[in-house]
Amino acid sequence: MAQVTGSIAGKKTRRLSSSSLEAPKRRSGKTSGKPSNTGKTSKKGVSPSFPIEDFLDRRLADPEEAIGYLNTCLDEENPGLFLLALQDVIRAQGGIAKVSKKTHLNREGLYDMLSKKGNPRLSSLEAILEALGLKLMVASR
Repeated sequence: MAQVTGSIAGKKTRRLSSSSLEAPKRRSGKTSGKPSNTGKTSKKGVSPSFPIEDFLDRRLADPEEAIGYLNTCLDEENPGLFLLALQDVIRAQGGIAKVSKKTHLNREGLYDMLSKKGNPRLSSLEAILEALGLKLMVASR
């Protein structure tokens, strides 16, 4: 083990003893119990560089933008995408609670119906669109 013997101009010097030449001791394998900072940024409270929900909510508050957004998502081959887009429009135009009151559908049912795996009835979908001031239409390709 190294021993501190004195100081030269404020610096401590070490003298080696025979015990300092021994092999290093093995660790017990136990961890300290303190959480590590692995994978975390060093800055706390850093917000994302571009909050997409805020941007989307501002855009989708405009009914014309909401119509274009829903139609674009409806054109995709994934029907779940339209339901997720409808969630975005609902959030931007007042939220699920507001739509729930207007449609007389419970909030939990709306969340389930509008999930990616949701399967809403046509009557429920029409009620939701009506609450948003929209209607379902069919057009030729």
